[in-house]
Amino acid sequence: MDNKNIYEILNEIDFTETTEEVELTDIEKKKLKKNVRRKIYKEKDIYKRIISVAIITLIIISFGISPWGKSVIAEIKEKLIFTPEHGLIDGDENKNLYVLEEPKRVNINGNEILVKSIDNKDGYIYIHFEGVPWNEVESIKNNTSMKIKNNKFIKIDKNSGDTANSSDDGLCNLFVTFDEGHDLITEFDLCYKEENIGQFSLKKVDVKNRYDEIGGNAIDKDIVIGATSYYIEGKRHFKTWTNIENVDTDEYTMNMERVEEIEVRDNEGNLLEIKGAEDGTGRGYELLSDYKEWLNITIKKILVDYNIKNMPNLKITIPKDGELVELNKEITVDSINEKVIATSIENRNNEIVINFKFFKNEDKDRCIDMISQTSRAGGSSGDRELLIGNINIDNDDLTIIERLTGKIELKANKIGITQDGNWEFKIE
Repeated sequence: MDNKNIYEILNEIDFTETTEEVELTDIEKKKLKKNVRRKIYKEKDIYKRIISVAIITLIIISFGISPWGKSVIAEIKEKLIFTPEHGLIDGDENKNLYVLEEPKRVNINGNEILVKSIDNKDGYIYIHFEGVPWNEVESIKNNTSMKIKNNKFIKIDKNSGDTANSSDDGLCNLFVTFDEGHDLITEFDLCYKEENIGQFSLKKVDVKNRYDEIGGNAIDKDIVIGATSYYIEGKRHFKTWTNIENVDTDEYTMNMERVEEIEVRDNEGNLLEIKGAEDGTGRGYELLSDYKEWLNITIKKILVDYNIKNMPNLKITIPKDGELVELNKEITVDSINEKVIATSIENRNNEIVINFKFFKNEDKDRCIDMISQTSRAGGSSGDRELLIGNINIDNDDLTIIERLTGKIELKANKIGITQDGNWEFKIE
């Protein structure tokens, strides 16, 4: 490699790029009022789970190209486990996992708090408290303990105690960890300031070998989608799962972000009312009636996220403040047989906005509806009806090289896709 200083390198960079200032089109001016997906990427504290998710093995069964890339998803090799807290997880990695079968409510310092889940794996016990008042977090972390046989008390690990916002104002989710030591603990009392607030018993998970053993399911577009029913405090819930959960190939990783269109009916065909369970997964639902028979589920649309591993960088000249410049640069994503066009770039209100045009793939009943990047802070939005979107980058987040060269290095490696289909199945 030649020994060049930064000034010699900058001198070799092509600063000239033909640009033309254009007016915003009517489509670009139209506000994204509906069918908008938005993501803001920022650093935040995240509870580090020890549960291994179900990594689906891809089986190549033909040389054709599936709607989901260059491999056709056919079946799974891994053993599977379903838990209400985590959904579908890897059966081999979690075969020695013990869990709380049903959440239980406890009273801590006069507050009714739900023990949402308890997991015991590899010598540690993980507890998820839901509905914790923010002003009680430190007290619970400092004064809660487990009492096991021989009246021995185990305190919460000082390095644990992550929190996450709750849908209720003033409340949060609290995640704590206990070190169980050398002996397996499956039964214990939970104590607050040495006062017994509840008895708990954990059960070893049941490992399954087939999707049908997990719950009702259907396949369309090479995608299996299913659901499993369970109860929380006497109320019926169900959680959806899929065979495209955490798929990892040489070219991309892929996840179903969420189900977008879902209907649930009873055995007579009557529509049942449901609501999102707000469990942090986007997969859980609560049934708003006491119906206990088979649920007939129909899913017509899902959202899928790709993280492209070898996405090419797009080098774009940064326009002047208040200026919009036409680009018309095509970005081809060969690994998933899709493309987008970067139509224009504008510098407004102290941020760079890069606008995109998407295309609907009629043969695959799907379209890109979001493009974003994971390498820096910023935001993105997309409209699946207008087939347009944008990436927003704050001027303060430009790198030193980008400021010196006047060119932005864009690696839009996150692709969001809306997939239409027809998944109909029953669950108990």
